[in-house]
Amino acid sequence: MHDALVAAVVFATSYLGITLITREGGVAPTWIANAFIVFFVLRKPRSETPRIAAARLRLALVRSLAELHGGSLKIESVEGHGTTVTVAIPAEYKASLAA
Repeated sequence: MHDALVAAVVFATSYLGITLITREGGVAPTWIANAFIVFFVLRKPRSETPRIAAARLRLALVRSLAELHGGSLKIESVEGHGTTVTVAIPAEYKASLAA
């Protein structure tokens, strides 16, 4: 069975939210704790596949972009069951992006 990906975009009065959910897989809490450490991203452990290393780098880049706009990125996961990644950006940036 392949990973199922669900995406949702929410435009609220105070923020723009983007959520991605995978229904399979999931990662360990230690992976999430290290997902944004740039040194860890650039010097992956030998046991980590290129696909996982690339996912770490993408998450670090997306979080940096969200924070530059006053927002945040949050990861929730149950190992073996799925992962939810949510990006939230304050609404005032939504208006400036549309201009």
